[in-house]
Amino acid sequence: MAKKYYAHSKPVNLIDNKSRENWHLLKDHLQSVAEISSSFASEFNCSNWGYLIGLLHDTGKYSKEFQDYLLKSSQSPPNKKPSIKVDHSTAGGQYVSGIDPQIGKLLAYCICGHHSGLPDGLSSESSCLNERLKKEVPEYHHADTIKSNLDLPKNPPFPISTDRAGIQLFFLIKMLFSSLVDADFLDSENFFDYKRTSLRGSNHTLRDLHHALSNNMDAMLSNVPDTNINKIRKDILKDCIEASSLPPGLFSLTVPTGGGKTLSSMRFALEHAIKNKKERIIYVIPYTNIIEQNAEVFREFLHPDAVIEHHSNFEYDDNDFEYNKAKLASENWDWPVIITTSVQFYESLFSNKTSKNRKLHNIVNSVIILDEVQKIPLEYLIPCIESLRELSQSYNCTTVLCSATQPAIIKRNDFPQGLENVREIAKSPNQLAEKLKRVQAKYLGVRNEEEIAEELSNASQGLCIVNTKKTAAEIFRLLPQENSYHLSTNMYPAHRRKVLEEIKGRLNNHEACLLVSTQLVEAGVDIDFPVVYRAMAGLDSIAQAAGRCNREGRLDWGKLFIFEPENGCPPGFLTQSANETVTILNTSKKEILDLSNIEEYFKNLYWISEEQLDKEGIVKEIEESKQNLNFPFKKVSENFKLIKDDTKPLIIQRDKEAKKLISEVNEFANLRKISRQLQKYTVQVHQSNWAKLFEYGAIEIVQDTFPVLIRDELYDEKIGLNLDNLEIDAGKLIV
Repeated sequence: MAKKYYAHSKPVNLIDNKSRENWHLLKDHLQSVAEISSSFASEFNCSNWGYLIGLLHDTGKYSKEFQDYLLKSSQSPPNKKPSIKVDHSTAGGQYVSGIDPQIGKLLAYCICGHHSGLPDGLSSESSCLNERLKKEVPEYHHADTIKSNLDLPKNPPFPISTDRAGIQLFFLIKMLFSSLVDADFLDSENFFDYKRTSLRGSNHTLRDLHHALSNNMDAMLSNVPDTNINKIRKDILKDCIEASSLPPGLFSLTVPTGGGKTLSSMRFALEHAIKNKKERIIYVIPYTNIIEQNAEVFREFLHPDAVIEHHSNFEYDDNDFEYNKAKLASENWDWPVIITTSVQFYESLFSNKTSKNRKLHNIVNSVIILDEVQKIPLEYLIPCIESLRELSQSYNCTTVLCSATQPAIIKRNDFPQGLENVREIAKSPNQLAEKLKRVQAKYLGVRNEEEIAEELSNASQGLCIVNTKKTAAEIFRLLPQENSYHLSTNMYPAHRRKVLEEIKGRLNNHEACLLVSTQLVEAGVDIDFPVVYRAMAGLDSIAQAAGRCNREGRLDWGKLFIFEPENGCPPGFLTQSANETVTILNTSKKEILDLSNIEEYFKNLYWISEEQLDKEGIVKEIEESKQNLNFPFKKVSENFKLIKDDTKPLIIQRDKEAKKLISEVNEFANLRKISRQLQKYTVQVHQSNWAKLFEYGAIEIVQDTFPVLIRDELYDEKIGLNLDNLEIDAGKLIV
């Protein structure tokens, strides 16, 4: 009888007669993963590539050493696995690279990295691919039957450009890697937990969702007042529907704030997806507070469980069947409509981690909507542009660049790195901007906090947006406290939402309401003030502030006042962008928010030296690696961070639910779950201030995991975390 080899074991005491009959046969696992991976990779014409890496990924498990390890592991308690593990992923990589040093090396990245993540091709670490291809691995002679079936492809599935070969091969490897690791996860899950597997997949089709959206939008539009703004919103929707018939590729949707682009862009996406046989819609938004709002809108107009939210603040309900399905779908984006953050989207494209890469193959052949596309951080602009270009050119994605201002990333004579062949959906953005103009802007020059507070106090309803939390708190304290509000990230998310609902109520009831906020209200927060003050900032931010002024056009004109803070702007990008705005103010004879001014602003700010637009040199390094195929996957993953993490969490236990969660924390076996539940009661604090709070005795670490504020006087009902009573620089808290 032929010897049996296994991929996975189960504890011996759970198996009848202490046999291995219920273990996962290795040949079955390899064949299944090969077929699933092949199916995923077929979406980008790499079916045979996907099959090969699936068939070879675990060939190292044919070694005696691994089979012995598997037996010992099955006989050990769950928390006491054998300390010496056996490398089973290198063998397949060595074999395939030995057949073809070039094509084989591309496949070897995927095989060798399918557990630990994509390695660097060449580095000083022993984990880099070149070192692993030379290392000694256990013999695995019994894999000969698999080897005999191999037929390596000769060329990549698309033409390789001489000037972009590095980027093309970099993302080809990542898409193949994604196909493999997701296939491996799914087949292993099916063996260990079939019930979990049975929950995967959505009952909704894009056609069903399109039908629901069309009916609900038609019903809404038939009942709205016959105002000029609503007529314009209907015209924008008509433009989106007409453009959906165009061939796949790159689009822009330039619609001023309040033009209804959220639902109109989704209507375009669904119609375009159906006409062009796309797999899903991926809606990418820069901020989590906008995601939560937009997700609720989509659930209302599509279906309550039609949308997957994939971002740090979302907690799935383990007791809800549909949310269990959604939680699983968030792992690999196997769902019709995904809504996620820019951080999650772009960092997944450049990450080397298996968990981040699982979803990538499901981006293929999708419609991607990038809301507030101008918010891509300056220092990562070129890598982001190159990823979008590659998704469009090689992976059949349609991408919509949504913005209230002209997109800054389209190719022009002075910006050759920009995206080409971008088609505008709105028929006349300039005329649209003029028609939707509801605000008169005035530049006030330099103002101190007392002057701004005094001017704002003269309004019955007024909003002031500033650049730092410290300034927001100081101006707020100078206002009459009755009917005055403050919003910043010094307040935990649940607190902010409660305050925001109270503000909306007062505005809707035409009651007195003054609000001082940081820029967190500038995108996706539907508030409408007759008067808005904005501290000097980038012109795109000022345009967003204008979107909170006379939003519904109930007045002839809203008033937007722009002022320069007496103490200037925070250093770095804020100062740089504010200086460009001041230049426009001093040189342009046109109205400040004219699209030609915004175009000039982006030209000055973004269309500068390429080094500043790729601060970490990511694209340059990828292109330089193409000669020897030594791609820096791990290094790129470490360097591509849209948000620099220099803060630490602090849980505020003011609300009953927060107190209950903290009191029960010792009873929770799933710490990750309770951690996510506590996020809505968490403030992010600069590391130096966090350390001082801890030294001051203001923080208790519950169960060695959860930092909880225990000094109630340090959290103010109006302004949130308040460090005035400590000798700490409150300005170091994040904006």
